[in-house]
Amino acid sequence: WKGRIRALADGSLAVALKYPVVGSAMASRTTRRPNEFRVVELILGAVTEAGLQGAEAAVHYRMVGDSLLAFVGQRAAYLLFGADIRAADESAWSREYRLVDAQAFPNITGLSTELAEVTDEQIFKARVEALISAIEKRAETLRGA
Repeated sequence: WKGRIRALADGSLAVALKYPVVGSAMASRTTRRPNEFRVVELILGAVTEAGLQGAEAAVHYRMVGDSLLAFVGQRAAYLLFGADIRAADESAWSREYRLVDAQAFPNITGLSTELAEVTDEQIFKARVEALISAIEKRAETLRGA
């Protein structure tokens, strides 16, 4: 089940990056079409295989689906901006964030190098793994209850 969630996440992001208009729309619409039903079925199958049932399965399906769509849609929408806007946003972590007032923003100052080095791929992988961990933890809790 974990591999299916990871594969779905990777595939969804790949489509959104290749076709940003589709990815942006996909993240904000409910199509009610067979492909959407297949994705819902896949995620529901994964969370039930993990050990969740009923309302727990439904909530965790939505958590996975909505979280993935949010990231995928954000990345897709970002690609629709002009290259100059994207370049300015991307360089902000290594420019403006390194120049903030250390007294007013000690946490930013303390991690400015690390913040500038974080990649979208790292964020995406961390998000997917956090979703999987949340499902595992909830299933373990319910088994112990």
